[in-house]
Amino acid sequence: MPIGMQNAFVLNQGIMRSHHYLVAGLCALIDLLLVSMAVYGVGYVFTAQPLLQKGLMLLGCAYMLIYGSKCLHRCIIGHTPDRATTFHQKSRRQTVLTTLSVTLFNPHVYLDTLIIWGGYAAALHSNSRSLFVAGGASASFCWFFFLAIGGAYLSPWLNNRRCQQVLDAFIGLSMFVLTSQLLQTLF
Repeated sequence: MPIGMQNAFVLNQGIMRSHHYLVAGLCALIDLLLVSMAVYGVGYVFTAQPLLQKGLMLLGCAYMLIYGSKCLHRCIIGHTPDRATTFHQKSRRQTVLTTLSVTLFNPHVYLDTLIIWGGYAAALHSNSRSLFVAGGASASFCWFFFLAIGGAYLSPWLNNRRCQQVLDAFIGLSMFVLTSQLLQTLF
């Protein structure tokens, strides 16, 4: 599993132990909705409308560049806030809104769920599609809760300034590499 923007966010919420179960559950629910939409037809719309697909991907690339830049900025200036105190101040509402933006502006979410999963589902017999959705939803649920719980478990080791700088550098660079690859695919 690649650690992209959404996965890094879930892991970070786990490290900070800040609404991490809520974040994992919300990400799994959104995956369930998107996979269901892909399997039952919406994926075809994105495949049939390349301009819509490219527009969403470009918007997502811009968001990933901003997210990656913020991570690299924190790493370079060496000012990584104490996340245990900084992020616990976020309300549930703020956390939900951030989770929605990190998830819905992430172009890989649409590539994975609507386009790739929708493409696989097109070849399935209609009787098998519900099992395909259930399998995908189960995998998403396990993955996101693994990240959230794993981050919380490892937080005593990962929640120090130096480790956060390394994590920010990794996430920031990953965002630039993923954006670069996505832009190459688009153009």
